[in-house]
Formats: sequence, structure tokens, C-alpha cells
Amino acid sequence: SLKVARKRETALTELFDLLSANNVPRLPRLLSTAKKEGWSARKTTQKSQLAIEGKYHARNYTEFDRDLAILIYELGGGAALYALNKAPTMLPSRFTIAEERRAQNLRITVGDVKMSDIMENIEILFRDAPASALGPVLHTISQDEISEDGRLCYLEETDEIAGLCEHAKSRLKTFQMGDRFVVY
Repeated sequence: SLKVARKRETALTELFDLLSANNVPRLPRLLSTAKKEGWSARKTTQKSQLAIEGKYHARNYTEFDRDLAILIYELGGGAALYALNKAPTMLPSRFTIAEERRAQNLRITVGDVKMSDIMENIEILFRDAPASALGPVLHTISQDEISEDGRLCYLEETDEIAGLCEHAKSRLKTFQMGDRFVVY
């Protein structure tokens, strides 16, 4: 009926006015949730207003959001991820990506590159990859000499120190902490 159509037009006008006049945090995720759950224009307007006030956070993260958060955490550290979690982008928090980071825990190579480290990392990265219908496929393996974190860390598996700069590591005879691999 004409009355229902006018109500819907009013509700949609209110929604568009609110969205055009404000920076709604995580708007694409909010609209995705609205569509998935079948929200009305009024409910979408209410949730948008709550998001503007910081009282509602749409958390339906995509795979891209989680991958981007992991990349930012690995390259920029916890402070960078925290800042982008609190920014209008609202990327997933460190807690949200923790399980996925554990699933892709690559082995760090200290000193000379070891084939065992390369094979372990290949296994981690490609263990869930579907079998190719084309048969074997080549992949490029690359390496760099950057430290992911500005601090040293201890690798219990190999009893080594990691995180040394290229110019500092040449001054050491070994990267091992002790005489044996036993941790007491």
C-alpha cells in the first residue's frame, strides 16, 4: 500500500542521511550483517547509530580481514594491530587472530639457511592446499635478512638466539645458547 511505501521511503531516507553525514565504523561489515540477518531499514539505522556512538561493533571478519591483521601484526607488531583495531577500520584484534597465527607458525632460520627449516615451512604453508588438477606445480621460495621484531628471541627447538642484525651476527661464533639441546 501507499502508506507502507511512504514508511519505507522515510526509513531509507533516515538511513541514507545518517550514513552520508557520519563516518560509521566498519560500515561494509555492518551492512553485510544487516543483509545476512534480514534487518529492516530502521534496525540498520539503529545499529549504525550505535556503531557511531561506539556501542556496537560488527565482527563478521572476512578471511581477507584476518590475513591483513596477521600481516600487520607480523610486520608492525602488537601496537600497530591495536591501533588499527581501534581505528575506523577495526581490524581483528590479536586475540581474534591468535589461533590462525598458531596454525601458520613458521620456523625461523638463524644463521645459514637450513634445508630442514625450508621443508618445515613448506609443509606448514601448503598442508591444506588442494591437490592441483594440473599435476606438480613450481613455487618460488624467497628469503630475506630482516628481523621481524626489534628484540632478540630464544628458539627452544634449536637452542638458538634469533633476531640478530646482519652486522651483529658476524661477530658471534655460534648462535647456540648452551652446550646441549636439553632445556631444564
